[in-house]
Amino acid sequence: ITQLVAEIISAWRQEFCRMISLKLNSFFLMPFCEMLPKYMRRSLSRIEREQALSLGELNEEEEAGRIKRLRSELDLLSAEKDELHRIAAKMRSQQGALARTTLSSRPVLSLP
Repeated sequence: ITQLVAEIISAWRQEFCRMISLKLNSFFLMPFCEMLPKYMRRSLSRIEREQALSLGELNEEEEAGRIKRLRSELDLLSAEKDELHRIAAKMRSQQGALARTTLSSRPVLSLP
């Protein structure tokens, strides 16, 4: 009975990790990572268009400040993207380790 309970709990853990990983990758991580470059290009082009349509010209200090803010935002988003990739990799490695542990802990039946 103990082995059966351990097998059920192990299967629950594995299924839970699989579902969480699937949901994070499918609904949050991967679309975000794939859309980030396109989003940044569109944002930068929109800002450039708005500046072209504005009446006043930006002086060098304002433009340097704007570029600095954009670069810091880009660095922040890149760091968040890298952190999400690390989390996903860690979840995959834990899931693989759990699967290997589950397979190696199963008793081998010997036939007479």
